[in-house]
Amino acid sequence: MNVEKLNSLALSLVEENNNLHYVKLFSDVTKTLQNIVNQPNQPQHQTNLATQLKSLQKALSNSLVNDFSPAWYQVLVELEIDDIMGNKLSKKINEIIQKNQITPAQAHQDLVKIYQKLNTKITGFTNIINGLKILDFGFDELKDNECEIGILIPRKYIENDLGKFGNEIKELNFILNNYSELIIGKKESFQIRNLSTSEPLITVATITAIAAGIAKTIGWLIDNYKKLLEIKQLKQKLKEQGLSNEELKGIDKHSNDFMEKAIDDIVNKMAKEYSGNGDNARKNELLNGIRISLNKIANRIDKGFNFEVRIQTDIDKSKAEDKEIIDIIEASNSLQFIKSTGDSILSLSEKK
Repeated sequence: MNVEKLNSLALSLVEENNNLHYVKLFSDVTKTLQNIVNQPNQPQHQTNLATQLKSLQKALSNSLVNDFSPAWYQVLVELEIDDIMGNKLSKKINEIIQKNQITPAQAHQDLVKIYQKLNTKITGFTNIINGLKILDFGFDELKDNECEIGILIPRKYIENDLGKFGNEIKELNFILNNYSELIIGKKESFQIRNLSTSEPLITVATITAIAAGIAKTIGWLIDNYKKLLEIKQLKQKLKEQGLSNEELKGIDKHSNDFMEKAIDDIVNKMAKEYSGNGDNARKNELLNGIRISLNKIANRIDKGFNFEVRIQTDIDKSKAEDKEIIDIIEASNSLQFIKSTGDSILSLSEKK
């Protein structure tokens, strides 16, 4: 991650905690659990705990972390705090309480460890903000109507090899050029905004028209891929039970057939919406390029890549008048972090 992105994340989480007060609410829960341990025959403590848990879960359900884009969620993963924020934290707390209903002392002990970690991290974020302010570091912010496209590349995919990383840059350029020419009629120059190296993340600036087209189509693609995640998990379990790759070919064929049909539907939608430069012959070439691009994207999502499209964060969808901006905001619900593990099930054609 880069310093500006970390600074933005820190500011967002500190301000959110100041509004939602989930650290204090969590502290109240641990104190009440201690009261239950010390005075088990006092029913008021149980009542207080139920009320406090409800308030804490409501606060966590409103956390911005729950709707983080892949790039921002990856920062949480790198900082090893993705499991103590938002709905994940709420679920973890609930599981501990349910598991230790007759052993509140154990529940208290487990929750105190998590609370201390959360409290320490929020305090650390506050210190980061203050320190970077003194050093005159800014934030990872977009200007009015400015957009960026982000691609998170699993380090294991490129194996720390510079040549493989360079090949992925070429693939990205191929994909973006196809979108650009089909949507606005010409190839656009894409400028790198950020390059983070812990898990390689590339973000490039683009205009809203191209960003909207990419956001919509990748959003549709991800919505369809999510339907295959259970099949992918099943394949992994069957492989662990001794089934060979030959015996599992049927799963891969079904998955590829499913995604090919989904991509055909997406390309047909794009054919109706975009005309390129008006040359029908060139448009057909570009639509073929888009199909190949979507195949490349689907294969990479299956291998652990994540894609995002980001626009100025304080735009209110209900007040936005530009259809392209609305498309980007709506598509962001699909462009969320996907942790795709296990062997690949997709091998769509990437031949140009």
